[in-house]
Amino acid sequence: MAEYNFKLTGWKAVIAIVVLVLIIVFRIVSMSDKRTDEKLMNEINLLLQSEYLPSDVAKMKDVYETGNMEELSGLAKSIVTTKIDIESAKASFPLFNFSTKRKEVVVKVAYTIRDADGIRESNERYDLFTYYPLVKNWRHKYKTSAVRYYLNFL
Repeated sequence: MAEYNFKLTGWKAVIAIVVLVLIIVFRIVSMSDKRTDEKLMNEINLLLQSEYLPSDVAKMKDVYETGNMEELSGLAKSIVTTKIDIESAKASFPLFNFSTKRKEVVVKVAYTIRDADGIRESNERYDLFTYYPLVKNWRHKYKTSAVRYYLNFL
């Protein structure tokens, strides 16, 4: 097995460090808040609702079968008053993709789910979306990680 070594010294090392720092700074600066993008916010709201609502409905069905109307009333009140607050939705666009074709964009969403009793859940998540720049449309693909969010280069 071949072993590869390379050394950066002198002015080459300085240039490599400067380039690396510029890429990191550009990566951090390019992560913009997208809460004003109505299509993305609708997609995120639908995504979050589709995750918590089925479990609420299943819980309500179980309580209904027990016949406990007081608990059923409380669950119904919770479901009706549930609201999703998206504190931030920061998009990590690919740095080196300059085409007008679709892009794989990782979105970091900080959200809180509240109901009449207070905060039900407060969390942060990372999701991969396909973004279509020509029609400005977003489609959710799957959950991803913080590593992909920060290293979304291509």
